[in-house]
Amino acid sequence: MLTREQYDKLTEPLHPSRISKVQGMSHLEAWDVRRHLIRIFGFGGWEFLVGECALVKEIVVPPDKPNGKDRYTVVYRVIGRLIIKDANGDRCALYEDGATGDAVNQPSLGDAHDLALKSAMSQALKRCAVNLGDQFGLSLYKDGDATAVVGRSVIAPEPDVADTYAAQIATASVSGLLAAGKAMRADTSLTAYQRERLTKASAARLAELQRSEPVEPDGSAKP
Repeated sequence: MLTREQYDKLTEPLHPSRISKVQGMSHLEAWDVRRHLIRIFGFGGWEFLVGECALVKEIVVPPDKPNGKDRYTVVYRVIGRLIIKDANGDRCALYEDGATGDAVNQPSLGDAHDLALKSAMSQALKRCAVNLGDQFGLSLYKDGDATAVVGRSVIAPEPDVADTYAAQIATASVSGLLAAGKAMRADTSLTAYQRERLTKASAARLAELQRSEPVEPDGSAKP
């Protein structure tokens, strides 16, 4: 089962700064996908395995000038499997997908094979990871939009004490926010992540109240 912090991170919208564009198409870089797999699941919390690898085509292009050298185009096909583990190291999800990768007009046959194989593996990894939702580019399939398309799942971690505070904050007045803040500071059961999450929620609620009715920091209405 995912932790609350993992669930919250997976259901966040994709930050626009992570999106790259190639020929007008939005996508995530493979290194960025790997970075966020590590950040969310840990260094040992995921595996990518190659289930099938095949050389599709190897083309030798003769030189078009005297004393020129051959150039090479290579295409590979890869079927990859992404395994996600929970905090105990037990497998909780497996995704499988495939992709092709090519290296075009390369001067070295070895480099052509290397680049094509790496490209196919990277594409297969990204296609597997997209099943994890918006943090891994799912929303980009909707016209390249970073707006979250998942948002939540009915299968989620059990509510914790931070969820109770969050529910209070969502409808609190300014004085209620002050009272909740005092209670949270005294609550030693809250983790650093939970405190950060609740601080952001309190700031957002205060900004909402300020827009509707400007108030002083002590909760009184501004003259």
